[in-house]
Amino acid sequence: MFAGAVRGQAADTAAGFRIFLKDGKNVSCVGEYALVGDRIVFTMAIGGIGAPAQTPFMSLPVSVVDLPRTAAYVASVRRAYYAATRGEADFQAISTDVSLTLELIKTTEDRKQRLDMAIDARRRLLTWSHDNYGYRAVEVRDLAAQFDSVIASLRTQAGESAASLDLVSSDAGDVRVEPLLPPMGLRESIEAALSLAPASDHAADRETLLRSVLAVLDDSALKADPALRLDVMHRLDDELEADREYAEVSTDLLHRADAALEKGDVQAADSLAESLTARERTPGALRASDLRMLADDLAAKIEATRAYRLALDHYALMRPKLLQYERDVRGVMAGLDGLKPILDSIREMSGAPGYHYLDLADARLARLQAELPRIAVPDDLIVRQVQSTLASALAMAREACARHRRVLVADNVEVAREGSAAATAAQMLVAQARVDLIARLYPPHPTPGQS
Repeated sequence: MFAGAVRGQAADTAAGFRIFLKDGKNVSCVGEYALVGDRIVFTMAIGGIGAPAQTPFMSLPVSVVDLPRTAAYVASVRRAYYAATRGEADFQAISTDVSLTLELIKTTEDRKQRLDMAIDARRRLLTWSHDNYGYRAVEVRDLAAQFDSVIASLRTQAGESAASLDLVSSDAGDVRVEPLLPPMGLRESIEAALSLAPASDHAADRETLLRSVLAVLDDSALKADPALRLDVMHRLDDELEADREYAEVSTDLLHRADAALEKGDVQAADSLAESLTARERTPGALRASDLRMLADDLAAKIEATRAYRLALDHYALMRPKLLQYERDVRGVMAGLDGLKPILDSIREMSGAPGYHYLDLADARLARLQAELPRIAVPDDLIVRQVQSTLASALAMAREACARHRRVLVADNVEVAREGSAAATAAQMLVAQARVDLIARLYPPHPTPGQS
C-alpha cells in the first residue's frame, strides 16, 4: 500500500555546500557555515572537482550574505544525502509501521482506542517527512490524506463530532527547495574566490584568500595562464600596500593622540580628527574599512582626552580645598595612629591593655568622633568616602575597646575574638582612608587602557 519508487533529486555529495551572496554569486565551502554574532564563518573550498587544493577559513558580515538561500541549500544537500543513504529504508520502515497499525485497528474492539490509533498513525506520517529533511513530503501528505475519511468515521462511531478533526498538518511541502549545483571546476572556483574578496571586510581574510588562489594557480594546469596570475598578484600587492599605508598612518595618528591624552590637550586631539578627514578626501591606498576603524579609534581617544581634561580642570579647582581637608583631618589620623599599640594588643589577644589604658583610649576616640564631623568636607566623592571611612574606623576602634573591657571582666574567648576582629577592621579602615586621601591629593592620570 505504501511502497513506491523513490522520487526526488539524487544525491551528489561531491557538490558540497555553498555560500550565496546577495549579488547572486556563490562559493563552495567545506562543511556547513556557522553564525557568530553578525558574521558568518566558513571554510572555503578552492580547487577543481574532487578534493579542494586550498581551504582558507573565511568570515563575512551577514549583511552581504543571502542567508535564506544559503540555509535552503544546506537543507538541500542534507536532503539529497539522506535520500541517497537512509531515506528509502526509513520510509519503508515508517510505511510498514503504519500499515501494521491499520491492520491492528481492524482487530481492536474499543472504538476510542481505534480512533486514537488512527490519529496517531496519521500524525506520525505527517511529522516523519518534516523530521527527515522533507523527504517524500508530497507523497506522505497524499497518503496521510487517506486517513481523513477513516478518522471521521471513527469519530462518529465514538460519539464525537466528525467535523472536529484534531489532525496534525505538515509544512514540509512548503519548505524552500534549492536545487543542487554541480561541483565547481578549477577556473570556476578561482573566479568565485576572486569575486568573494571585495565582499570581505577584513584585510587579513582577503589576503589569505588571494594567497590561497595563488597557491592553487601555482599547483594546477592554470599556472600557464599568466594574465590570471598577474591579476591575482596585483590584487594581493594592492592589499599589502594598503596594509603598509594603514600601519604608517594609524601609528602616527594614534601616537599623537596618546601624547595629546597624556597632556589633556583637547585641541591637539581634535586636530588629529581633522587630519584624518583630510586624508579621507585624498586618493591613496587606505581602504574605506581601515579609515572607518581608524576614525573610531581616534574618536575614542578624543573622548578620553576630553574626559581627562575635565578631570584636570576639576582637580585644579578642588586642590586648595583638598589640601585644607588634609590639614584638618591630619589630627584625627594622628590620634588613631597613636592608638596603634593598644589596638595591636586587642587584635593579637595578648592580654594587654588594662582598664586604665582602655579608658584613656576610649576617651581619645570619643574626642576624635566629636571632632571629625566638625571638619569641612569638600564636595568631592573620594573625600566624602575618606570621611565616611574614618568615621567607621573610629566606631570599630571604640567597639574593640568595649569588647576588650568585657573580656577583662568575664574572661570570654568568644568576646575576645570579636574585639580582635573589630580592632583589625579599624586599622584596615584607617589604612584605606589614608591611601585614598593621598591619591586624591595628586593630579589625576589618564585611565589605564586609554593612552
